[in-house]
Amino acid sequence: MEVILVKSRVVIFLGPHGTGTSSSVPNISCLTREKPCNTCWSTFNPLGKKNIRRNTGALFRLSPGGPVVVVDAGKTFLTSALEWFPKYGLRTIAAVVLTHAHADAINGLDDLRGWTLRGAIQSHIDVYLSNDTFQEVKRSFPYLVAKEYATGGGDVPVFRYHFFQDGIPFDIDDLFTMTPIAVHHGRYFTQSQDNSATLPTPPYTPTHSRPEPVITPYISYGFIIDAPSVDSSVVYISDVSNIPESTWTNLLRPRPSNPLPRSTPAPLTDCLRIEPHSSHFGLSEAVEAARRMAPERTYLIGFSDELTHAEWSVIGEAIEQGVIGSHVLCDSFIASRLATPSAEVKPWQALDGGIRPEEVKRGLKIVKPGNGVWLRPAFDGMRVIVRNGTVASADE
Repeated sequence: MEVILVKSRVVIFLGPHGTGTSSSVPNISCLTREKPCNTCWSTFNPLGKKNIRRNTGALFRLSPGGPVVVVDAGKTFLTSALEWFPKYGLRTIAAVVLTHAHADAINGLDDLRGWTLRGAIQSHIDVYLSNDTFQEVKRSFPYLVAKEYATGGGDVPVFRYHFFQDGIPFDIDDLFTMTPIAVHHGRYFTQSQDNSATLPTPPYTPTHSRPEPVITPYISYGFIIDAPSVDSSVVYISDVSNIPESTWTNLLRPRPSNPLPRSTPAPLTDCLRIEPHSSHFGLSEAVEAARRMAPERTYLIGFSDELTHAEWSVIGEAIEQGVIGSHVLCDSFIASRLATPSAEVKPWQALDGGIRPEEVKRGLKIVKPGNGVWLRPAFDGMRVIVRNGTVASADE
């Protein structure tokens, strides 16, 4: 997805190079079943292209032809770059910004050698990350931190690391100001978070009474993205199960130059599936976050293969129009969106994956009553234009 903010001839391009979960879509376990799901099967037809969901990540660019800021470089980053960089005229990377240290955010870092090897495109890439993420990169890929750990031919990418802290803005050249916002992305399953390479030894306690373990949330980072001469901010939160109140304070805080609450016309937020999940927003949490931010539009990212793009779109339209809590309204609305209202779409009947009324109803049933909010699924390579606080998609 590409979002474009425009004011005073300033243009921000933002778009996901991926909108899928860590396993990506299509999913191998699904495709090798006797009957794959609607979503995965449809990816083999051009009409189902919006159901291809690589590891979630984003691209930002100021003005056509300028350098790009990459958010996360996961397992599918290079595949995405090979598709979207030539298509949208992208080449030089101004910076890579990492949200957290899971494989779907950092395992594509080595592929960035294509930009820096013997100065092919640029001499180095600036990488912005938290200290915790840096320690995990160093543990997992020591040669990406110190070249003396390289083997073979010694061809490795050239990085310059910069550390950020929660709530403290940092500038990427004269392109963007990014404010990191800490969110919870599931939890740790050990009591120690020292990034040790050894496996933990289960504690032995000879008594029957053992203190309850302390649950420590795993921290990922979203970002508030601002640019020169642009009044509106873009909020990007890719991996989140809970937004702490301290982070909400940052999200809704007005800027010093503007006494009004921050304008957020186009947040992008996590939504793995309909039901809640231990490390991701489900639909209800994503809707509540969108209502609290009160944007003009909200785009969902980070999907599994549970629903097709068309099904997410119908759910989003229904939420926008307040079609929740009434079976009659839901049935009528869904019927109006189906080519053959009385027929459920089964696998292989729709080249784009189709719309299953029962799945749409299941999604709408879980959403709490409240204000209508514009909500739609993003898709890989999508482009959105934000102009003076208004939002329009170049691909809808």
